[in-house]
Amino acid sequence: MILKYSQLNREIIDNTIGQRSALLLILLTLPLICSGCIGEEKTTDTSAPISETEDPALDSGDQETQTDTETDTETDTDTDTDTEEPCDPGECWEFEAETDFFHEQGYPEGDGWACTVLEHSPNRMLFGPYTEEIRDGWFSAEFQLMTDDASMVGNSTDSVLLIDVYDSTSGSLLAQRQLYRGSLDAEYAPFELFFYAADDAKLEFRAWWNGTANVNIDKVQVRQAEELPCDDNNSCTIDYEDDQGNCVNEEMALLACDEAPCPVDDSCLYVIDAASMSEEEATMIASLQGILAQHRPGIWLSGNNNQFLVDLELNYGVSVQPVDDPWFLVDRFASQTTGYLLADFYGAQSSLSVASSLSGVFDAVIADVSVEQQLIDRGMSLVEDVRDKDEPWVLQNYVGYFSNAILIEQREAPDIGAWYLRDLAASEVAFTWHQGDDPDFRRQVVEEVGGGNLPYVLGWASEVGGGEYSFVYNTTLAGGSVIPADYSSNLSVLGNVVGADTWADEADPAPVFDASTHYVAFVLSDGDNLQWMQRDFLSDSRWWNSPLRGSFPMTWGVATPMVNLAPSVLSYYASSATGLDSFVAGPSGAGYTLPSYHPDIYGHAEKTDDLAASSNIRLFTLLDSTYDGGNILSSLPYLEQPNIDGVLYDSYGDNDQNLIKYNGKLAMGYTHYLWNSVSCCNSSQPDSPSSLVDKLNAAPRDPVADIDSYSLVFVHCWSQFDLNGDGIEDVGSMEAISSVVSGLVSNVQVVTAPQLFDTILNNFDGEVCGDETCDSTESCETCAYDCGECTSWTYDAVSDFGHNTGQADTNGWSASPGADTANHLAYGPYVTGLDAGDYQITFSLMIDDLVAASGQSVAGIDVFDANSGTQLSTQGLSGADFSQANVPEEFTLDIGIGSGTSLEFRVWWPGNVYLHFGGVVLDRVN
Repeated sequence: MILKYSQLNREIIDNTIGQRSALLLILLTLPLICSGCIGEEKTTDTSAPISETEDPALDSGDQETQTDTETDTETDTDTDTDTEEPCDPGECWEFEAETDFFHEQGYPEGDGWACTVLEHSPNRMLFGPYTEEIRDGWFSAEFQLMTDDASMVGNSTDSVLLIDVYDSTSGSLLAQRQLYRGSLDAEYAPFELFFYAADDAKLEFRAWWNGTANVNIDKVQVRQAEELPCDDNNSCTIDYEDDQGNCVNEEMALLACDEAPCPVDDSCLYVIDAASMSEEEATMIASLQGILAQHRPGIWLSGNNNQFLVDLELNYGVSVQPVDDPWFLVDRFASQTTGYLLADFYGAQSSLSVASSLSGVFDAVIADVSVEQQLIDRGMSLVEDVRDKDEPWVLQNYVGYFSNAILIEQREAPDIGAWYLRDLAASEVAFTWHQGDDPDFRRQVVEEVGGGNLPYVLGWASEVGGGEYSFVYNTTLAGGSVIPADYSSNLSVLGNVVGADTWADEADPAPVFDASTHYVAFVLSDGDNLQWMQRDFLSDSRWWNSPLRGSFPMTWGVATPMVNLAPSVLSYYASSATGLDSFVAGPSGAGYTLPSYHPDIYGHAEKTDDLAASSNIRLFTLLDSTYDGGNILSSLPYLEQPNIDGVLYDSYGDNDQNLIKYNGKLAMGYTHYLWNSVSCCNSSQPDSPSSLVDKLNAAPRDPVADIDSYSLVFVHCWSQFDLNGDGIEDVGSMEAISSVVSGLVSNVQVVTAPQLFDTILNNFDGEVCGDETCDSTESCETCAYDCGECTSWTYDAVSDFGHNTGQADTNGWSASPGADTANHLAYGPYVTGLDAGDYQITFSLMIDDLVAASGQSVAGIDVFDANSGTQLSTQGLSGADFSQANVPEEFTLDIGIGSGTSLEFRVWWPGNVYLHFGGVVLDRVN
């Protein structure tokens, strides 16, 4: 019988947890990473993996340069810290770093041994003393270590030192621990290894220095420890004897908590390298990872984001257990599954997506045909053969089972590693599909599964014929937003970190305002990209790992949905920022969407506001499209939110309005593009570093009266530049920005984007569209918001509307029988920001033949509020409603609205006679 988590019999566990001795609790909380510990039977495991940072010589037991020496066991009366315990002869052995060990790098310093970054290269800092006095029992070895204040500055996950205990008699690694920059302190502290020594042991205590930080070792102190009789050499189990004297090895991944999913904090993860498995095995384990995470995370697939595993160890109390065999994990956790779903990754397209969708529904692992027999041999049962199933079949039969918050559109193997995102699909019970050539199915999925909940679509689609724009556009129309995450992994773990502080502190204060200065801010693109945040963004010197970071004010786009999807990752960036680093949310706040076309723009604005409140990242880039009538007006619902301070506006097409002021806040379009492309993002001419220097140095310097004294620079993160003129584009984002900064004259001041917005709001006295008073001589279309005097707005039939039928015609848009099919001749433009009141909407329509139109349905016009889903007014038109042929006539609808509407003016063409649409005029009545 398969026991699910809710069915687990907890009586034995509940009765025994309270009976553990204090000693056992102490031993169990040791920071142990033991790859080859010796168990009850006192055997050795020589197959334990060696850390990639370890010199192979550390495992050789090489004694060519020395002879066996007797160890001095006299008690050293010196103490390094007030907390150091005395070392009693016969129960404790103390080995001084400078006198009792051998060294291949470093020098004596004070009472210890030191290696420094400027003077030494990576090598064995300490090894020896080959003692034969410590045998036949359990022991703990304390390495007394410290660094200095300077070395503590930098990436906290940098590997610094590998310490271990080695038995040269058997050639066995008894215990090992990797130490990171974040592990060390500027005062001596003990780092403990727990090990068993056989009765013929000759022990080495070793330290391999990686050359990344200054380190001092004072001594190694070894003490007797009481044997843990039930220890199974697995740091992911809690080991103890029950009342009957039976050993219990309790899996941390299965421990109960008040409410599932239980946090990963203070728990343990089995760590297995994805690259060490086949694609099929890795996918199977990823689905098992997700099934476990429905209760408590228990597995980590290592790969390109191991820094964040180290972060979990350093800051969230997570211990790890290395594993090199995926079938070990299958054997260990098979009872937590119902069996397997059979797919054929390479022979039956869609079967991987189908199995991914159903894995969380059935709690069944994903199994390619290549691994099925091994699962059968382990007694696992077939739950469903999905090789002949596709995504529409899943949608038809299981639509009510899936999350309405997270959907996954992910490419199939072999286009991408098959295992990416499969853990999240299982843990969140997320519908998974990939039909990049079918935007209609995407909209159906987002609408039916998302159910109006504004879901995130994680992954990426290789949209046939439309690329990125079509993917995001069609997701937007259905009410969703995209989070690029196609190479994301371990989100089922990272989403269950509860102790992360995602609050991003502000950068250092801006310089004192100077009325003769030009102000400029640089903003890095692609902050929506979650998989990039997990991978290369952190480690690549073009971005966060640049040695230039912190040398000039810089604004980084980041994915604020990490507040919920990966809080420890966002916390890592927030805590490692310098005083010159600032953040804005990536497009478009709560996921990549095109707000002008979103059916619930206010709902998306509120979702973005929630992320701003949790992260303190209060500006965001709004990426929209002006191709079909979108404009900076879509910023207004966001500027109404209490935790959003401003909008950085970008667009497919022209940024039609540079700056507006609304609700005491700003929406500002990017003014320059540092982008190595002749056609980057709109018709604005992109800049090279040298051309941008010239433009900024020649720009106005009157920030009180001239709005052109402020520049907002969009930096394309993927561009490479040729700075030295050798014809090779080999310089990335940070070097390109640095070259611009170094070329600026003294009265061009670099600030962060939040500082730029504050400077404009606090010091600019000129008119900004939105806060001036319009008069009768001004065209209201030049002002993006109703200034209080403007009462009429005109919308162009071609550029301001979307069209499902017809084609551009003279002075408008038309459809003809025989050439076009019945559908919406026009829809849009989703007018937002109107005050409550009464309005008239006038449609310009024309037919070409009154006789042909007689008795025919000609058109249907209506006004629709896309935010509330309410039809505000409608009218059907027949031939009798027209008085002339080939002359535009006006038809008016009256509405009354409250605030917060998104108005759509629609023309339905039934296909009977030629119809020409000339546009719409919106008039405020009162």
